[in-house]
Amino acid sequence: AVHSLAQLPTHHLLVSAGYERQFFLWSPRDHARPSPLKGAGHEAPLRHVFATSATSPELVSVDVSGVVKVWDIRANYGPVQTIKPVPRAVPQHPNESFYTCAYVSSQKALLCAAAVEWRVHRPE
Repeated sequence: AVHSLAQLPTHHLLVSAGYERQFFLWSPRDHARPSPLKGAGHEAPLRHVFATSATSPELVSVDVSGVVKVWDIRANYGPVQTIKPVPRAVPQHPNESFYTCAYVSSQKALLCAAAVEWRVHRPE
């Protein structure tokens, strides 16, 4: 099942993500089967995938365990960054994980949210 879709219009690609633990790149110009991005994928099914901008080759994927990975589709070998959830200090929700993320280009920051809290991650 597909949980999330993203579009990379500059690269003429659609991206789908779901239970497969990796996302698939689709070219509307090519009717062949989709191709998974090669390399180390997620260890859990994907919840969300999105592009950092309409022109960027970077994608962000979030799995159900809360792991966030940043990918560059030009580097077809694996993620360029992996962000793992921090154990929660909220006793009522010790296993809460990231539910979704968004990239804020004006701040060059990745905003990740869970049902209980949210965090901002700025690459160093």
